[in-house]
Amino acid sequence: MDFIKKSAYVFRNKYIGLAIDFITSILIVRYLGSEDYGQYTVLYIIPLLIASLGSFGFGPSIVYHINKLEINASKFLGTFTFLGLILGLFYITILFLIIPYINEIFYENKININLFYISIFFIPLMIIQKYLRAIIRGMYQIKIFSFLLDFFAPLLRLSLIGLFIYLNLGLFGIVFVPVLLQGTITMIFFIYLFRNSNFGSDKKFICKNDFLLITKFALKSYLGTALQKSNESLIMLIASAFLSFSQIGYLSLAKKLLQFIVGVTNSVTTVLMPKVSKSSIQQIEFYIPKVTSILFSFNLLFIIFYLSLLESFVKIVYGSDFIEIVKYSIPLSIVTIFLPFANILLITITFTGDPIKKMYARGFGLLINLAIFYPLFSIFGAIGFVLSIAIGQFMIFLLSLIFFINKFRRINIYRLFIFKIDDLKYLIRTLKHQLAM
Repeated sequence: MDFIKKSAYVFRNKYIGLAIDFITSILIVRYLGSEDYGQYTVLYIIPLLIASLGSFGFGPSIVYHINKLEINASKFLGTFTFLGLILGLFYITILFLIIPYINEIFYENKININLFYISIFFIPLMIIQKYLRAIIRGMYQIKIFSFLLDFFAPLLRLSLIGLFIYLNLGLFGIVFVPVLLQGTITMIFFIYLFRNSNFGSDKKFICKNDFLLITKFALKSYLGTALQKSNESLIMLIASAFLSFSQIGYLSLAKKLLQFIVGVTNSVTTVLMPKVSKSSIQQIEFYIPKVTSILFSFNLLFIIFYLSLLESFVKIVYGSDFIEIVKYSIPLSIVTIFLPFANILLITITFTGDPIKKMYARGFGLLINLAIFYPLFSIFGAIGFVLSIAIGQFMIFLLSLIFFINKFRRINIYRLFIFKIDDLKYLIRTLKHQLAM
């Protein structure tokens, strides 16, 4: 019951946030145009990649162990705030030294280097925030987690973008927004945990043995997470060296629009991670097929509706100059049906004590992606990069499905895709019960 209630709460916040982000994206695209919007996208490829890979998988490990180890949350707060700060400052120092070479080699000095220097301050803020978010998820404080990330953050982003456009600060102002936004959100998370974890009444750091245990689990699941992020960001980084800024902007917008579709699944996975870590195998076998079958059907119907209206939608909202978004969206839309499904399966496998399978599935997808992206680019041009991303993600889904079926043999494969009327009745009854409370 609690799972359904919290999923519904996250779902509501996420879609309100996505609607706000959609308005924000229109403002940014209309204000910057395709070329500058592409530059804006490129400027955050490396910071996003490093913030994802450079956190070393501690997020899932924190969620898992905060429920397993008898450690005050204050020790998690002290340990991982300090670790995130050290890692972030290290990455900034390295990037300050090599950014001029990156700008020259990848972008032929077409980007103002000062914009690069602004964007890299995103890294330490994001790494610390990832750790703090994991602590809150592990404590099952889903409401504050969802409120800040899914509602407050989009609202603040829209406010900052509107202000900077009004002040006519140009690309400089727009690039500064993510740094200011994530700094604010990270500070709020820290203050919340500081006030709710008795930070001043105990030692500030986790003991050596417990930290090694957390690190061991983190590194097992880290490879899988790193490979997932590489599948997206590394290919985008490579693509940015081959494609024009406008084409990068089209690809970024195509992916951003699809976030409306995966929003439902993301709402579920936000609640699912700590839920699975507390559940028995029998409980998992009961509710996972209900979750996946209903979400799969929803995503399939939404994709069909989305693609049927996309061309007219793009012309009205972004203008005819952005019509190439439609071409990029077709393969990405198809794989969007399957990748969120794979994420649920991999989360379930990981939080039942087998995180290494995530590495295998995502590693296989990345290898496929790297093997085919250049041949496809040579044949099809920019759409070749999109096809390689889609095929790589579909391979992740196939392997995750095989791993899941082998682990949970009592679940029939068709139950993961085809829902029963009883599943809908169960969902409706549960929602009515929650709404009546």
